[in-house]
Amino acid sequence: MGYGRSLVSRALGLVLGVTVSAALSAGLGATAASAVNDPTQYDPACPPAAAPDPASDPVKILLTGDSITNGTSGDYTWRYFFDHRLRAAGVNFDFVGPWSDLIDYTTFEWGHHEYADCDFDQDHDARGGAQLAEQLEPSTLSPDGHSRIRWATETYDPAVVVEFFGYNDLTKPRDRSDLTSAPYTVDELIANAKKYIDEVRAAKPDATIVMANLAYAEVPNGSAQNKLLVSEAPDYNSKLAAKVPTWSTAQSKVVLADVANPSYWRGYADTYDGAHPNAQGEVDLAAGMADAFAQLGIGQAATLPLPVMPLGPRTVPQLTGQGRLRSVALFWKPVPGETRMLVYCRDPAVSSTWNRLPDVDRTVDSSGVVHGNSVVLTECAPGGPTLSQGHGYEFAVRAAKVRAVANDILSNTVAVTVPIQLARVQGLSGSAGAHRVTLTWNAVSDAEQYIVYWRKHGSTAAYSTKSVTGTSGSVSNLVAGRAYDFRVRATGAAPAGPYADPVTVTPRGYITTVPARPSLVRESAHRVRISWHSVHGATRYQVQIRNGYGAWRTLAWTSRTSYLSPSLTAGKSYAFRIRPYDQDAPGGVSGSSRITA
Repeated sequence: MGYGRSLVSRALGLVLGVTVSAALSAGLGATAASAVNDPTQYDPACPPAAAPDPASDPVKILLTGDSITNGTSGDYTWRYFFDHRLRAAGVNFDFVGPWSDLIDYTTFEWGHHEYADCDFDQDHDARGGAQLAEQLEPSTLSPDGHSRIRWATETYDPAVVVEFFGYNDLTKPRDRSDLTSAPYTVDELIANAKKYIDEVRAAKPDATIVMANLAYAEVPNGSAQNKLLVSEAPDYNSKLAAKVPTWSTAQSKVVLADVANPSYWRGYADTYDGAHPNAQGEVDLAAGMADAFAQLGIGQAATLPLPVMPLGPRTVPQLTGQGRLRSVALFWKPVPGETRMLVYCRDPAVSSTWNRLPDVDRTVDSSGVVHGNSVVLTECAPGGPTLSQGHGYEFAVRAAKVRAVANDILSNTVAVTVPIQLARVQGLSGSAGAHRVTLTWNAVSDAEQYIVYWRKHGSTAAYSTKSVTGTSGSVSNLVAGRAYDFRVRATGAAPAGPYADPVTVTPRGYITTVPARPSLVRESAHRVRISWHSVHGATRYQVQIRNGYGAWRTLAWTSRTSYLSPSLTAGKSYAFRIRPYDQDAPGGVSGSSRITA
């Protein structure tokens, strides 16, 4: 069965079939090397139970299916509980198949081995999202073009083959490349079940085959696909039960695994998302499978009452915390199988009762980055007052897999005191120098350093910054004559303090002298060359003109010490003067010189 991340829309949703299909194709098309059961496919961090000695002639069992059999990170899987039933009954067996892994419920990635308990035979031939019909398609691993199930039977030579498909056949498009294609009908699924048996027998005429029915759940306010499954599964189960006895031969027995037995399977309560079994559901499925194998003389039938299992992820979350400005940041390591983390806070000075805060979902973005391993809290109870500076709080988290909450497991408790913020810098003032501004301010208690911020006055650009350890600092290489806004804040072990009230300062230029009056020389009938001596520190000059005795206006800007005027009106009197600038900072104005054009 495919994987999803929400109770209704994802567990049985079309979007799930699309997401899984590409990965499924890759998984079903594994290389020949990966299709051989060897130790390199196992995760050393989660080693399986020791394999039986081949010389002891164990009963080889090939478990085929979809996600119900494959399982997701954090699961035991029903395979685990079935394994333990066989061991308890003294059966010498060996699960066989090309894979030993799980799929991550959030990222849909195979290759994970985060089983709730690793101590069992992990081998299987199941892939999440798979359909029974796909087992009849040619295998890329078969040199003869045989079907997938025929190739697997030829490769692993199982004495017993378990078929546990049908969920995706009845609810998903039959053609993965055409999302509008209809699912298989019940009668088509029954026909494909018989073809599956024929393909197994083509590889091994004396194989025993176990056909599982569908243990489904009716989801409250379920999706259209869930409703379709609920309407079709009973018909399939009934027809499969009627057909199975007719499919046995003298050489090859076929039995029904009634995993939907209501004495075991409890429907919705046995799932964590309305589709996939929780730990209790895995126990219940294994019981139905054990009954089928008992009919074959392998192991013992289940007896009531079945073991009661705690639900939710089995790994204890490891929590750390950090006090911040009026908040606390919590961090935890990912917990296998966790899709959300329940977050708790309490004020030990007030009560020992935990307050539950909003859950944190584990999500994956479009770039494949997984989120949901941290949270920043500003209150200790929903709608409560904000966290108080200098006050201590305690925090804990609890993992959940969709609906399955690990109510028996709580993380370590983390005590965090919200730090007291440093005080605001007071008394900030600035004095202008040549291309620089010197700032001074009053000291702040417990400050380790101060951050000086500046930018052009009125700008919305990011501030430039520098750190200083004392109560004064200079900012150099400023544009002379340009106004700048400055602010300062204290920093240290405690959260940085508020910004000081800003001050605006305009740095001076280097010009300290007033230029002499310019000289004027006629270069043509109507044009005048204005010349002057350079002024120390000037980067440019403003040439000013006055027509008669009217107002002064700018004639030109130049970095040279002379300027040729444009054509002037004959017979009119003009006055010229020069003003030096260091960048935007003006110097004194020269005396004027007059000439008649």
